[in-house]
Amino acid sequence: MTSSVLANDRRRFLSYVALCASSFCMYGVNNVLMAIAPTFVTDLGYSMALAGLQGTVFLVAAIAIRFAFTPLFGIWGSKPFLFFGAISFCIATAVMLFVPSFEWFMIGRIVQAIGLAVYWPCASEAVIAISPESKTGRYLGFYRLITKLSLTVGPALAFGVMNARGYEMVFGCLAALSILAGLLILAAVPSANKPLSKGVSADSHTNEKGVSEQRQGHLHDAKHEENPVTADAKTVFLLLATTAIGSLGYGIVMTYSPSFIDSVNPNWNEGSFLTFFSLGCIVASPLVGMMTDKISWRKLLPACLLLLSVGIGGISMLSTNVVLLIASGVIAGLGSSGGTICILQGIAQTTEGRKRATLISHQQNCVDISIAAASAIFGYLLALPFDDSCVFFGWAIVSGIMGAAVACIPAARRR
Repeated sequence: MTSSVLANDRRRFLSYVALCASSFCMYGVNNVLMAIAPTFVTDLGYSMALAGLQGTVFLVAAIAIRFAFTPLFGIWGSKPFLFFGAISFCIATAVMLFVPSFEWFMIGRIVQAIGLAVYWPCASEAVIAISPESKTGRYLGFYRLITKLSLTVGPALAFGVMNARGYEMVFGCLAALSILAGLLILAAVPSANKPLSKGVSADSHTNEKGVSEQRQGHLHDAKHEENPVTADAKTVFLLLATTAIGSLGYGIVMTYSPSFIDSVNPNWNEGSFLTFFSLGCIVASPLVGMMTDKISWRKLLPACLLLLSVGIGGISMLSTNVVLLIASGVIAGLGSSGGTICILQGIAQTTEGRKRATLISHQQNCVDISIAAASAIFGYLLALPFDDSCVFFGWAIVSGIMGAAVACIPAARRR
């Protein structure tokens, strides 16, 4: 192993650490704003209806903006969009510092939506581009772990600061974190026109679709790539369809499990299931990531979907059994986060260059649209005159059948 290869791997790892730190800040800022925005709107004197509306507008704006920017991701590379996303978050929180009305608050949220739209898919693309091919799953898994950990500390800390020093201090801290995220991107993440060394990494290997044996460890300059490897239509459909299945399950868990648990057993904390769900997600991220480096993601993905369906099915059977509550939450979290890692690994192994950035963007849009659809679809079903447990059990059956189908189709079996 030459000194140049070792130096290249060292720079690659330092870039990855900087990207994870930047993403921890960005996800933390987003999680805090998602948590405190409704409270902030009502404290301004507006209704709960407007408090809910701001979240819907934010999500719809992010989806629309991402569709508009998607063609540019592969042309300009990820780094400028990562920095632009961080600056958008900084501007948004600065606007909220001086917000005089709901209209100005919504302007801040829409500016934030720009950052969400461009940073999220470009960060995933950057992790894949930086990582050695034989460790892509591990790099993705630990990256997802870092972003999940931001949820465990961000909102609770923000509410503590808000109660002690007010919203101004919270928004000021969020703006500072956004600036830090942008600086980390500028300082350590390589540009498309200044990639890491193209020497062979100590961890290089050829993947299932013949993607370049040297991933280069940089953010691709797609304008100069003549033959980007592209996943076939069947694989793209598999990746997006399973994304939709998993996101619908994530949506019903995050949106409706608290109220259902409260109706089943008022003595339980409404958020208890989500606590164990988050624990499962945290465990799954590095675990499944490392597994996808050894076992085909096509084999692991159906198993993760089935775990998610079992966990959701467990919700419908809750009564006073706290063991079932814990087990269902952890199992659902394992399936949800594990499925995401498998899908991202699938994109990494089957698509290269400009097409990869585009596919990641479409996959993220699929996530957001499916979560929004889950809120509407399951909200309507839960309003119908039958037991709410039937909705959770019914979706567990449907998603379980879909997971089994994924295991049976030829694209899922091919390594």
